Amino acid sequence: MALVLSQHLDGSSHYDDHVGYLYHFAKVYRKTLQPGELFIYYCPEEAEGGRFYFGCGMIGDIMPDPESEELFYCELLDYVTFPVPLGIKQPNGYYYETQSSVKPFFRRAVRHIPASVYQSLLSTTGLEEDLFAGQNPFPLGGDSMDPVARLMNFNHIYMTSTPRQQRRLSDKIESGTFASRKLAELNNYVCQICQQRGFEQKTGRPYLEAHHFLSLHKKDPKSLCTENIIVVCPGCHRMLHYARVELEILPQGYLRVTLNGAVFDVRRNTLESLSTLPFKL
Repeated sequence: MALVLSQHLDGSSHYDDHVGYLYHFAKVYRKTLQPGELFIYYCPEEAEGGRFYFGCGMIGDIMPDPESEELFYCELLDYVTFPVPLGIKQPNGYYYETQSSVKPFFRRAVRHIPASVYQSLLSTTGLEEDLFAGQNPFPLGGDSMDPVARLMNFNHIYMTSTPRQQRRLSDKIESGTFASRKLAELNNYVCQICQQRGFEQKTGRPYLEAHHFLSLHKKDPKSLCTENIIVVCPGCHRMLHYARVELEILPQGYLRVTLNGAVFDVRRNTLESLSTLPFKL
């Protein structure tokens, strides 16, 4: 099975979506959306050419919306835009989703389709039948399970976003979502200041926090890129905010952090340095 995700492109939606990166959805669809599932994007707007399918990808991590118990976000991996938008009907007049004259339940924003329909839609666009089984002809994020490639995709998306979208993404990262979690994984959940492993949470995952040297609130385009972020334990994070702090940029991608007189040389999380870490999937 695969999924169809409804996505407005005219700005009329009240959901906090970011096309190709984040999908914002109601709690009622939480059990429908599962990591690793393939999806097709569907635009429900009837103006300017009617309704159509326009892209595909894979569902990644799912996280609650910190502002509402009734909403969730899911990360979208390996997003590919179709070369040409595809209408909802085949040349013979049948709907793609039902493979018949029976109208699909378009009002359901997230809905399942058989794998055969998914493959038929992709085949019609001229793409491979399964972009994720072999070499992706339009790679944006690379291997969907490679955290470095996913962070590279994140950096690209953030740097090319509008200021409004950057503010939205800032809120997600400040709440401890995608980039900070991937950095923690790549650093094997070890604090980059004191070198102690984060404490174990109820879920079994070690706990670390993200610290941004260039404040998110300054809205600088570089403030969310990985080289501005280090992952630290709660104690070191408090010191970075409230102790006497001195920073010095060192060569070879390092940063000297002095906390109340104690000196720490910290590797900056550039994509080049992350790719050399001994992280194992």
